[in-house]
Amino acid sequence: MNIRVSVQRMLANQIVIPKEAVVLRSGKPVVFTLVNNKAYWNYVQTGLENSSTYTITEGLKEGDVIITSGNINLAHETPVTIVNN
Repeated sequence: MNIRVSVQRMLANQIVIPKEAVVLRSGKPVVFTLVNNKAYWNYVQTGLENSSTYTITEGLKEGDVIITSGNINLAHETPVTIVNN
């Protein structure tokens, strides 16, 4: 017999991002942010997680624009173009 349990918990004052936004660089989690059409990497500290998201405890601030796709091969200060699908 199998059972699936889903627990939802409200988290106040937390930055929550999709797991796809986090990539590893030298074994450390990095999230790329977009500033003036360039990608900048930010070392982050992740906190709580579920199947699709992480909370970020260090490395990002409210209002940062994060890159969630096409980030696997990005480097620091790479020029980027926003593509709307």
